[in-house]
Amino acid sequence: MLYNHFKMYSYLLMLLIFVASITTAVFLVTNMSVLYAIHLNLFHPEIFNKYSSYKIFLAYDSIIKYLQSPFINTMNLAPFHLSKSGIFHFLDVKRLILFNNFLMLSSILLLYKMYTKVLILHKRWILIQPLKFLNLFIYLFVVLCLTDFQSFFIFFHKLIFTNDYWIFDSKLDSLINILPMDFFTQSFILIFLFILFVNYLFIAYGKRDIK
Repeated sequence: MLYNHFKMYSYLLMLLIFVASITTAVFLVTNMSVLYAIHLNLFHPEIFNKYSSYKIFLAYDSIIKYLQSPFINTMNLAPFHLSKSGIFHFLDVKRLILFNNFLMLSSILLLYKMYTKVLILHKRWILIQPLKFLNLFIYLFVVLCLTDFQSFFIFFHKLIFTNDYWIFDSKLDSLINILPMDFFTQSFILIFLFILFVNYLFIAYGKRDIK
C-alpha cells in the first residue's frame, strides 16, 4: 500500500516537474532577446542588409513586451507591418503566453510544496525511474519533430489555434521576414534542452537519497 502511494506520488511529481520546467523554459526562451540577436547574426546576417538592426531589435523587443504584459495593448513595429489577421494572431499568442506564465508560477509553488515532502523523508530517489522514462519520451519526441520541423510547426498551430490567422502573407505581414523558421526550431530545441537539464538535476538529487 505504501509502495503504491509513493509510486503514484512520484508520477504526480514527475508531471509537475515537466509542467514547471516547460513553462519556465518557454518564459526564459521568449524573454531572452539575446538569443534572437545571436541567431540573426550567426545565421541570417543578410537581413541587416535590408533592414536596420536597430529597427529589427526594437520591433522584436516591442513584441516581447506586448506578449508578456497584460497592460500593453499595442506594438511599435515600424517599419514592419501586420495585417488585421496578423494582429489577431499575436493577441492569441499573448493570451497563451500569459496563461503559460500563470501556470509556471502555480506549478513551481505546488512543486516546491510536494518536493519538500520527499526531501524531508529522504525519498527523492522515487523520481529517478519516472524521470528517466520521461527523458526517453522527450528524446524520441524531439527527434521525431526535428525530422520535419515545418510539418510539426504547422500541426502544432492547427492544434493550438482555432483560426488560420497564424498563416502570414509576407507582403501584408512584413514582420514575418525578420522571424525566420529556424529561429523557432532553435527555440524548440532550447526549451527541451532546459527540460532535460532540469530532469537530470532531479535525478542527481534523487541518487543522493539512495543508501
